[in-house]
Amino acid sequence: MTNPATGETKRYERAVEMTLESGVATAETSAWYPLSQPFDLAPGRYQARVAVKDRNSGRVGSVTHDFEVPSEGGLAVSSLIVTDTIETPMLGFPGPPRPVLIVRRLFSAGRTLYYQFGASNAERAPDGAPRVTAGHVVRTAEGAVVKELKPTPLAPGPTGMSRFAGISLAGIPPGDYELVVSVTDEVRGETVTVREPFAIAATNR
Repeated sequence: MTNPATGETKRYERAVEMTLESGVATAETSAWYPLSQPFDLAPGRYQARVAVKDRNSGRVGSVTHDFEVPSEGGLAVSSLIVTDTIETPMLGFPGPPRPVLIVRRLFSAGRTLYYQFGASNAERAPDGAPRVTAGHVVRTAEGAVVKELKPTPLAPGPTGMSRFAGISLAGIPPGDYELVVSVTDEVRGETVTVREPFAIAATNR
């Protein structure tokens, strides 16, 4: 974890032992295993670089992610989870579908693009409730809007406010695009915009 402004770097290494079930991954499917590590970060811009090595094969995979920790006192919006895969609850365990974390940003034509984010630290209205709205647009590399959702209210939940939404990519030509999500604290009059580039493949994958 590096702060480009100061050059300060935080490192963390660990070994993870996994016992994989037979048949979990095949040539047609792949399995993802989430790992997490908390960091205490001051407000500012950061770059996270995560590298994972398979000790059995020696293969290494890595990903770099730029993000910003907002200053205290304003509306805070998490990074977007962007995926084309969701996980539905097991039979007998009710609950909403959940996005499956992926690293790639290349999606097949005609798929549904899902995104999720959380918002916190919103100002409260006189009645004690926050009033936060959010909407999105999907733009081409040239800036043309191809999909749009006008701002609608976020409903408070037990762990804050969040949104899980799907955008159909049906009928959108292959190419480079950008998902832009705008979140507004209506009481404070503050808007936070989060952007995530992605691409639609020329052929189905």
